[in-house]
Amino acid sequence: MTGGGGSGSIGGMTWEKPAGGTDPVFQAELTALVERMDEVARRTYGLFFRAGMGSEVHAFLEFNGLIAKYVQICQRCAADGIDFRHLNTHTGQAMPVEVHDMEYLGEKLACIFGPIIDANPLARAALKKALFGETADANGPRQGGSALEQK
Repeated sequence: MTGGGGSGSIGGMTWEKPAGGTDPVFQAELTALVERMDEVARRTYGLFFRAGMGSEVHAFLEFNGLIAKYVQICQRCAADGIDFRHLNTHTGQAMPVEVHDMEYLGEKLACIFGPIIDANPLARAALKKALFGETADANGPRQGGSALEQK
């Protein structure tokens, strides 16, 4: 993202807007990229179903939901002229997300990994530390909520 353009907010999360407004050419490039991402995601989803993954290994199919949600978040960024390409843990910069995005991602991750994480408190603590940088602990899950929401 470029600096100096003010800030915006979605769902309580703020981010820096591009300086001088959104360049229509740059925004078109972002939109074209996210359209390609969406096409790849749709093809991947189709490939999973043609391979019988939906009926064979349900949790494996859930990865498509993660991919689709990421594409949706990128689509919103592109529409707002936000350069999403380098917004990740490696740069320390976050994409603007809404609560429902995180709820959906938590649901998918819990479906895929929830029982695995609950089965091994040390593994759960390691994941918590990797995701949130918190001190790992081996305490059992809290009551209520999905497996990953409890972490």
